[in-house]
Amino acid sequence: LYSFYMTYEIFYASLPKKTSTSVEDLSKSFIINQDSTTLDLGCGRVQRNPFKSNNIHGLDLFDDVVNNIHKCSLGFEAIPFPDNTFNFITAFDLLEHIPRHSMLDGVPISPFIFLMNEIYRVMKPGGIFLSQTPIYPFVEAFQDPTHTNIMTSDTFTLYFSDKKFGLSEDYGINTSYKIVDQYINHRHLIAFLSK
Repeated sequence: LYSFYMTYEIFYASLPKKTSTSVEDLSKSFIINQDSTTLDLGCGRVQRNPFKSNNIHGLDLFDDVVNNIHKCSLGFEAIPFPDNTFNFITAFDLLEHIPRHSMLDGVPISPFIFLMNEIYRVMKPGGIFLSQTPIYPFVEAFQDPTHTNIMTSDTFTLYFSDKKFGLSEDYGINTSYKIVDQYINHRHLIAFLSK
């Protein structure tokens, strides 16, 4: 218990904290062009639109043509849009559900890496990817039995950013996100990544 407490204290002290509960408040620091397009990943029945885009799409495990939601098994299927389509991409409490390792047609795959590559592909240069995900060492990262991808405050930086480890490319990672901002908000990592 003591070692967990020390890890928690060291980790928690290393990241900035913000206490805003509104996602819209979190996105206000970015210049918002209403003539923009947003993709909300794992959107459920209603897409979130914190950047106030006038054209919004959603992806989930079902189609809803009326509400512009498209069916896609994220991490296992390509995002069904061309390269450089979206100004903004959002993922609220999604990445922790994307497995790190799986099998597809008898072949081992890395769905999380595949999804991060796909997000990078469909985002326009200069676009923003906003992720909100529970992270280690907080209990929210572990308590849900469908959380298969435990994230840390360094996951994006060390493996998916322009400052990533060299071995990341050996893993099949072909992203080079710029970390615009990253902080803890209510035991979640909020990250703004730019292409």
